[in-house]
Amino acid sequence: MHNKINEKYDSCFDLGWISKYRNELFGIAIVAIMLFHYSVDFNSAIEKGRIGMEPFLLKSCIILDYYKWISSIGVEIFVFLSGMGLYYSFYNNNNIGTFYKKRYKRILVPYLIVASVFWAFKDFKFQGEGLKEYLQDISFVTFFTDGVHTIWFIALMIVLYLLFPVIYKLLDREKNRTAVLIILLVLAYGMPIVLFYSNQMMYDRISIAVTRIPLFILGCYFGKYIKSGYRVPYSHILIFAVIAIFIKYCRLCLDFEPYMSRYLDGIFALGLLIMLTSAIEICKNFNALNRLWRFFGKYSLELYMVHVSMRNLMKEFGYDAYRISQYFGMIVLAIVVSVLLNKFCSLINRILNRIC
Repeated sequence: MHNKINEKYDSCFDLGWISKYRNELFGIAIVAIMLFHYSVDFNSAIEKGRIGMEPFLLKSCIILDYYKWISSIGVEIFVFLSGMGLYYSFYNNNNIGTFYKKRYKRILVPYLIVASVFWAFKDFKFQGEGLKEYLQDISFVTFFTDGVHTIWFIALMIVLYLLFPVIYKLLDREKNRTAVLIILLVLAYGMPIVLFYSNQMMYDRISIAVTRIPLFILGCYFGKYIKSGYRVPYSHILIFAVIAIFIKYCRLCLDFEPYMSRYLDGIFALGLLIMLTSAIEICKNFNALNRLWRFFGKYSLELYMVHVSMRNLMKEFGYDAYRISQYFGMIVLAIVVSVLLNKFCSLINRILNRIC
């Protein structure tokens, strides 16, 4: 009897693995984002005629397939894991004041350091703007007024941190929990659609953020099942993975409205997240590889901010982001800066903890 139970569990996917390998998944997500940004620059260079595919056909096909299939999926995974992580954090200590204090220090301290330097170069040196534009860029005012998307992810997380305690309270119930989820998803999916048809200009400015909110809500919802180690038969997981891949294929072959394309990518991202988690579990004894993913995961927040800022500035300085040597040279520098930034922010936060 005991062996039959073990066999039953061995044939199941443990949702707890998503939490167990959270740092590895964050690491894979941030690497996927950096590779996507390179594929964007490479694709743009081909479209503008700066480079051709023929001399490096195999490389070009691989990069362009990555651009089409993987795209910005790393962001979707990042958002889902953030929702799950906040569930864990709030579950362990649901003091709202402590929650806000901890989360906003974690995100705002590195952001203000990176943004103040980045926008000083961007606004004062390259665009000749004044102090007003500089302050508006740092405070994300221009994200809403002009669609300035550099470091947009932080603007999204600031809003989601603010809303999270409410989302948690709504979902932290046994009765009607699924019904509440459906209502929240209808609102989260519906808002961008309404915006798309009522105010196209505003949609274009903020869609990069608002179309990701449903995945954050799903991360919050499934946080409970992930924490409890809920098990799902691998047959169900396989069916979902096949559906997710098929949806991505349809997404590439058919024309959809922009919001629908992003939503379909979200489903594909969840399927990919499950497949990645399973792969990490299978390869858990490959210590060197897992340490590498954990390293990237540890510094993923800083690396995101430093990377997108450096990528933007390297173009302003006249470097070609589509050239592998220049792009990955920037990545190496971004990694070094991110590690130093993390240590510096830890020092600042310790000082703030003594003061506050």
